[in-house]
Amino acid sequence: MLLWSVAWRTRTLHQLRIVLKAPLRKIPIFGWAMQHFIFIFLQRRWADDQVNLHKLLPFLTSTEPEASYLLFPEGTDLSENNLAKSTLFAEKNGLPPRRYSLYPRTTGWTFMFPLLRSQLTAVYDITMFYVDYAANERPSEASLLTGRMPRMIHFYIERVDISALRDKSESELATWLEKRFERKEALLKAFYEENGKLPHGATPLFQQNQSSAMVILVAFWLVSIGAATIFGLIGNFISVIAALAIVTGYTINTAYGPGVDGFLINNL
Repeated sequence: MLLWSVAWRTRTLHQLRIVLKAPLRKIPIFGWAMQHFIFIFLQRRWADDQVNLHKLLPFLTSTEPEASYLLFPEGTDLSENNLAKSTLFAEKNGLPPRRYSLYPRTTGWTFMFPLLRSQLTAVYDITMFYVDYAANERPSEASLLTGRMPRMIHFYIERVDISALRDKSESELATWLEKRFERKEALLKAFYEENGKLPHGATPLFQQNQSSAMVILVAFWLVSIGAATIFGLIGNFISVIAALAIVTGYTINTAYGPGVDGFLINNL
């Protein structure tokens, strides 16, 4: 969610396609909207994901050649539970444990990049540094909804020209991604253990005051609650039934059917 502000400021939000875990597509309203935006949902069953990606990505590159793709190679958030799993993975594979990042999953990246590189001009590596709301309180979905935003967020964006990656093999792409995350761990370690030290040579591009984000948050909840209240007070029986029918239909279609995105993939 926080990266949407970067996409908005760089005028790429309207063409952003995010790669997400499939359960998120079932979230009422928001999940349905993401399906309509043709976000890319992964089941984490590679046999199925590989087939779906091979259908969907060529379709997107032909119909939306200017689209941007947001991929989270870690596959999950940096919770204590996931950090413990990452540490266990490192121990089993003779790798050093990490504290500020997770080891990336390279399969999705190495499969997707060859299908997209003909339309890409660059890969942007984004590292996020948080000045926590309270000491050691990392942001989560719950904290964002309750307004406990980090006091400051630095987005460190590195541009890698496509020419540096275009001819790499699958194994070379995997190694490149692993090296990028090794670098991320070093940068994050320096920031959190050396009093907010930012990467050498980092140049500010723009700033956004958090107060504006708080205004948006408050406005969102006021409008949502106000609309629900007004609808409940003056909505007639037919409109209520119609709304319930739409919500029920979307819920059933997403939970037990292919959903909007699944319908598209099945017909490609």
